[in-house]
Amino acid sequence: MQQPAHLRLRAAREALGLSDAEVAGRTGLALADYAHLEASADAVRQGVDLRHLKRVCELLGLDLWDLLGLRCGYCRGKGRPARELASPARHELIRARRDALGLARDALAARLDVRIEAIDSMMRDPNFLDTWPAAFVEDLARTLEVPVQALLDVPCPRCWR
Repeated sequence: MQQPAHLRLRAAREALGLSDAEVAGRTGLALADYAHLEASADAVRQGVDLRHLKRVCELLGLDLWDLLGLRCGYCRGKGRPARELASPARHELIRARRDALGLARDALAARLDVRIEAIDSMMRDPNFLDTWPAAFVEDLARTLEVPVQALLDVPCPRCWR
């Protein structure tokens, strides 16, 4: 069985000979926030926003998919790669799925326990989701009934979709 994500972060950092302060500084995280990532099993999903988690993975040479335990919603490791298929930008997909599901902005906000302004920002700014933790993006993907990678903006390492 694979180590929990927070322990894999620590092992990768130590293997590179980096201090937690160095990782924090290079990724733009406060030292306390990075220390929390290594100390808590839930912190990788809930403790920091995606942009910082992506930077940590890049610096430490870790795969975000593997770290979060994600499975591709498109290929699931089988079939033809979907590299040639175009996907809408995240903010466009959120708007389209909300409309397709008949969810008003306030209803979606209530389901996700966020303010309606956050929903508006998600539908306007393609990078807004990177300011939220991975757990929130996973909840949003389930609510909108889309594969999580469509909202993570990190392609599957097998099919690149």
